[in-house]
Amino acid sequence: GGSRRCRVFNISEDGAGIELSTKLHMPATFKMMLERDRIIRDCRLVWSSDTRIGVVFKAH
Repeated sequence: GGSRRCRVFNISEDGAGIELSTKLHMPATFKMMLERDRIIRDCRLVWSSDTRIGVVFKAH
């Protein structure tokens, strides 16, 4: 694994819309951490379009 910088353009308790700097293949599941709160969230990819993806947060 590695890390990628991205921009979250929409976020809720249940998921987020994320914009990537370039079109990348994203795995079906991955972890995301926001700089502002440092909380690690388990994500599941639900859609992708060009450089944007949508994820839902998996419950612990």
